[in-house]
Amino acid sequence: MNIRLREIDWLDFCTGTVVDSFATHVRLYRKAKERMRLEQSTDVAACFFDLEAEYERGICRYEVCTDNDKEKEFLRDIVEILIYILLPANEFRCVPARMILREVVVNLGLIPFIDMYTDPDAINQLIIRM
Repeated sequence: MNIRLREIDWLDFCTGTVVDSFATHVRLYRKAKERMRLEQSTDVAACFFDLEAEYERGICRYEVCTDNDKEKEFLRDIVEILIYILLPANEFRCVPARMILREVVVNLGLIPFIDMYTDPDAINQLIIRM
């Protein structure tokens, strides 16, 4: 896994893919705020996810963002794909080890990380430290 992680072009990923995704998200949010104002709606989330479905050609992450069980299921799927990509084939075929690794990454890594960085207080503390 270490060898495969070294093969990733992290500079391109962080300065290209992540930045592009963030910029797209901000554009969608701004369009959702504008649509909300024009339609005299009070639900920015509904406007945002409608625009996301239009932009992503039918893919909408509403349930993933609003339901904890769906979020965990989505994260499991992503980690399963990453494990497939990063682990050697013989290690990937060991189902018990793969499931343990997936659950550890999701439950002890990603979910606490997401919870910490989506907490408004954590965001405020980060801004204060800047």
